Amino acid sequence: VREYRALRAARPANYNFDEAELNSLGYRLLRNKRFPEAIRIFQLNAEAYSKSSNVYDSLGDAFHRAGKDRQAVAYYEQAIRLDPKNFDAAAMLEKLKGARG
Repeated sequence: VREYRALRAARPANYNFDEAELNSLGYRLLRNKRFPEAIRIFQLNAEAYSKSSNVYDSLGDAFHRAGKDRQAVAYYEQAIRLDPKNFDAAAMLEKLKGARG
């Protein structure tokens, strides 16, 4: 995270800092069950792209896979607030709320 911030501040033209790049890194970490690191990358992406439904959906995925469903629900809800047509987030939210209720 420190390196990302330093590179983005010092040499933004030299690297691809778009939302998809961070999301891709986050999902690679998730696949390797590196949950805290994945969550941190997705949080960084949400800081950088706070208007993106997709980044909050990804945060929901990371928290869900880490077994933290209460936090996952909050992020899926945020994803839907930003984009009511985010059907993936809506489906996960329904699944998680159904499991709790």
